[in-house]
Amino acid sequence: MKKLFIPGILLSLAFFTECKKPAGKDTASCAIEFRPVYNKAALKFNHSYPYGNNRSIQFSLLKFYVGNMFFEQGDGSRQSFTDQYLVLEEGRYKGSIGELKPGTYVKAGISYGVNENLNTQSGADARPATDYPAENALNPSADMYWGWAQGYIFMKLEGRIDMDGNGSFADAGDLLVSYHPGNDALYRSFEYNLNFTPEAGKEYTVIADLDLNTLIANCDFVAVQFAHPTNTSGNQFIAAKNLVDQWGNAVSLSLQ
Repeated sequence: MKKLFIPGILLSLAFFTECKKPAGKDTASCAIEFRPVYNKAALKFNHSYPYGNNRSIQFSLLKFYVGNMFFEQGDGSRQSFTDQYLVLEEGRYKGSIGELKPGTYVKAGISYGVNENLNTQSGADARPATDYPAENALNPSADMYWGWAQGYIFMKLEGRIDMDGNGSFADAGDLLVSYHPGNDALYRSFEYNLNFTPEAGKEYTVIADLDLNTLIANCDFVAVQFAHPTNTSGNQFIAAKNLVDQWGNAVSLSLQ
């Protein structure tokens, strides 16, 4: 009797454990990490790089929003992470995407900025920025919100140009560069090839190599040093557009 009874207990326990397993057990945990490079090497902030004839440039800030990511399978079906945003910056270029269902994925989508449904208070799903929890990427504590415009800054790219190449970036003729695209017309979404077969219970990191040379390829920082456009016309808007239009070419994805 004991020999028959003990397996029965074990089967009951196994059944109970199966019913109570964590919700995430059937999914894979997925994160994304951006790796900025310049001149094919890891980007160094406040480091001098050649920029045109007898000039140098250094970058002091690269901070941006990514969100509304999705993964697409070969049959066109998608798992989307709608209205989920990360704000990424130096020392924090990695963040969690979420739990992904097992499958065979062939591409991924990434949006840069905050979609118009949330960007300003006129958006269909807008809410006051201060209503988001302090740790949320859309809370003003992320320092990516224009309070006066009640909208988000999609990206901050800042630096200096040494105009005479003498090694100093603080001379009278040197330039400060500040690009802060942030209106609905500058929101961008791109798709990237990514062959990816996640398995339940495992953790994956999508590596996004960001080539800053490519990102700024169409920018003339000497001609337009300041681009914080509030409308869709003028040199500031054109300069910011030249920057964000390159997200698709500047980023490539792989898996870790």
